[in-house]
Amino acid sequence: MIENDIKNINILKSPKHFYEELKLKILSSTKRIYMTALYLENDEAGREILDLLYKQKERYPDLDVSIFVDFHRAQRGLVGADNQDGNFEYYVKLRKESKNPIDIYGVPVKGVEAFGVLHVKGFVFDDTVIYSGASINNIYLNKFDRYRIDRYFVIESKGLSDCMVSFMVKTFKNNSATLLFNNNTKVSAKSRKRDIKLFKKQLSQSTYCGFNRNFFTNNLKITPYLGFGEKGNRLNGKILEIIRESKKSLLMYTPYFNFPKKITKELGKALKRGVKITIVVGDKQANDFFIPPDREFNKIGLLPYIYEQTLRKFLIRFNSYIEDGCLEFRVWKDGSNSYHLKGLEADKTEILITGHNLNPRAWRLDLENGLHISDPEKSLRRELDREYDDIVANTKKIDSYRDISRVNDYPKSIKKYLKRVTRIKLDYLIKKIL
Repeated sequence: MIENDIKNINILKSPKHFYEELKLKILSSTKRIYMTALYLENDEAGREILDLLYKQKERYPDLDVSIFVDFHRAQRGLVGADNQDGNFEYYVKLRKESKNPIDIYGVPVKGVEAFGVLHVKGFVFDDTVIYSGASINNIYLNKFDRYRIDRYFVIESKGLSDCMVSFMVKTFKNNSATLLFNNNTKVSAKSRKRDIKLFKKQLSQSTYCGFNRNFFTNNLKITPYLGFGEKGNRLNGKILEIIRESKKSLLMYTPYFNFPKKITKELGKALKRGVKITIVVGDKQANDFFIPPDREFNKIGLLPYIYEQTLRKFLIRFNSYIEDGCLEFRVWKDGSNSYHLKGLEADKTEILITGHNLNPRAWRLDLENGLHISDPEKSLRRELDREYDDIVANTKKIDSYRDISRVNDYPKSIKKYLKRVTRIKLDYLIKKIL
């Protein structure tokens, strides 16, 4: 089905612009607000967003407000934080204090968080979609000094908005596996084992409004994709198709350098046929798992170093293409800020905006989505080029694998742990699930 109703597409510049746009859209919505994110944090930024949502619901009691976050993530504290309540307790507190409560749901993609989470992205405000890989907290919204950079597309389209809301209602809201946070009792996934099993089966067969639903404006087309599991995953298939069909250029953003084997294989083929590939990845210090030297070390802090060594091995393998200029790597770093960009762009006409991290976890375990934009007339070119210029302003070009640290260059404690996990091949398992 073709719907020619896209009125405008705008790419926001920064986390602060994203924050302001979220607030403006909340305060201008009168019919519906549907939001999906990994989490909506009980911190200053998260509480401000929730406060605005409740105030708008007070003004417009018939406003349909539904928020979907990961079931597990909402019921635990931050990684490395002891005795910390989950965000759900704050959701319940607000709900009990309000005469017009908003609905916040926990979506259990898997029975255990380590084996899969809700990683679907998208915020719908009446007939506008804001698509970003960002969740809601102080850092993603640049509430204070630090920020986590992502991508932010604002798309005015009733058809796309209807499609995304329809999916959330049918797949999440009306499913017995999904938990409405309306009391203070923590609910275990084990108690919903049967429902989650049925839910997983449903997810593997789900699509957005029927497969191949497209939304047009002039010659630009947007198609939403869903991805879950390794087999029959349409989003994974679209990622491979974009790489496979690239002819001249390919641009990729990923925060955690850990490509699945199928992506690496297709990249090798693309290089052989002469495609110029540019990959923008975050520095290990721009990884959200990085632990600064002045803070107490936790083993989760090994991840940025594991990803960096994976990058080094990739660069060694494809070093000849780096030397002849066919493969360009750029590493992003801006002080203590972090990098969370994802997506692909082929031949400056085929664009995928997504929350998919292009790693084995996203490929096999998490529930992911993305929007494929086909733009043969390059109507978004100016916006996309501006976005790229802003991103690479904080990058350093990698000329050789020798520019990347070796394990022996790391601090003694990091080196000790890394050698231990490598010796027992635990790094292989870590890269599969994190």
